[in-house]
Amino acid sequence: MPFDLVDILVGRYVCAVCWGYVMPTLVDHEIAPVCVAAQAGQCDGVGFVTRKYAERRLAESRLELQEVYRNYPDLFGPRPKRSEQQLMSELGF
Repeated sequence: MPFDLVDILVGRYVCAVCWGYVMPTLVDHEIAPVCVAAQAGQCDGVGFVTRKYAERRLAESRLELQEVYRNYPDLFGPRPKRSEQQLMSELGF
């Protein structure tokens, strides 16, 4: 694969399985984009998706998680109550 194409893939794409970084690696005497986690044996590393797609899906997943927290509070146990002073100190006041 030409190096300029690999450079574009590394800059714009992430792993389709774990959404991890992709880096150029020497594979069979040729430079190819490979998932970093796949090299460590932590991911199958098959395919790529755009970085923007992965970021959008992560944002959607966070919103869905907030909805689950709101609709099913008993699943996660009671949230610890904090005093006004603790909240203000967390905000930096």
